Amino acid sequence: MSLAAKVFVMGTGSAAKDFLSMARSRLDVLALLDNNSAKHGTLVDGYKVLDPTILHEVEYDYVVIAARAVDEIRAGLVDASISDNKIIAFYASYSHELNDLANRDLAILNGKLGLGLAPLGLATMYLDHADDISPPSADPCDFVRNKAIELAARQVRNRGVEGAVAELGVYKGDQARLINTFFPDRTLYLFDTFAGFSERDLGAESANDYSSANTDDFIDTSVELVLSKLAHAHRAKIFEGYFPDTAAGIEEKFAFVSLDVDLFETTRAGLNWFYERLNPGGYIFVHDYNNRRYLGVREAVDTFIASTKAICVPLPDFAGSIVICK
Repeated sequence: MSLAAKVFVMGTGSAAKDFLSMARSRLDVLALLDNNSAKHGTLVDGYKVLDPTILHEVEYDYVVIAARAVDEIRAGLVDASISDNKIIAFYASYSHELNDLANRDLAILNGKLGLGLAPLGLATMYLDHADDISPPSADPCDFVRNKAIELAARQVRNRGVEGAVAELGVYKGDQARLINTFFPDRTLYLFDTFAGFSERDLGAESANDYSSANTDDFIDTSVELVLSKLAHAHRAKIFEGYFPDTAAGIEEKFAFVSLDVDLFETTRAGLNWFYERLNPGGYIFVHDYNNRRYLGVREAVDTFIASTKAICVPLPDFAGSIVICK
């Protein structure tokens, strides 16, 4: 078994306490560091606060910046001849330099091309009390959506909400893989044409200028591809064809549902069919609610919410999902 890394923690405030709450049992925390001499020699959460000059006198593996002034503190440490390879930011999302780098292209798209896109945010869930780190995301670019699904799954389990899980609009199965991972002991109902959009649903799109969707969209998939991605494929039931025709005769209640069908008619059909079969405490995640490419999704959801008075929470994820709760 390897020895615990020896670290100094730069900071004495709430960020340092956040870090210590996670690191105390895993790392050898040597001391806290602060540039304020009035704090030197005091104790914070049982750790002595020292002058950062101690870094030149003792052996250690890393100095962890546990404060929001990430860039300023890093620059000060580097100026003090501390190797940048030994400096780690606990709250990396507070680095303005990192955010500027991530938003470099967006600044051009907005400033030069006038697109008006929202800036990228560096998101994570620092203080999750779960013992294990989540499995790899279905899409690492959509942290908010995928983490929200994981937390909803946790709520369903912890509150004893019964029922199967489902996805309408499976495409290549990346989100189905995530659902199957978070609900390994539940039947997973998967509904999709596996052949792109149906002509029957495109009339409303063109008539109302909801989208420019056509029958050639999302055809590059297969049942075999989806099943190959599922860790618990024996739990999956595939319903290939036009929904809701493929749901005829199903007698099931649900605890979690993902709707990702892009179009007005299929979103409306999915909401109407699944919500009445959703157990109290369950969730329906609807993708693309705030996606300007598929305006029919928002229209279908708003009409449904107005008629049912269902509780809903919009998410700031990649394509603007909304969560409907029961």
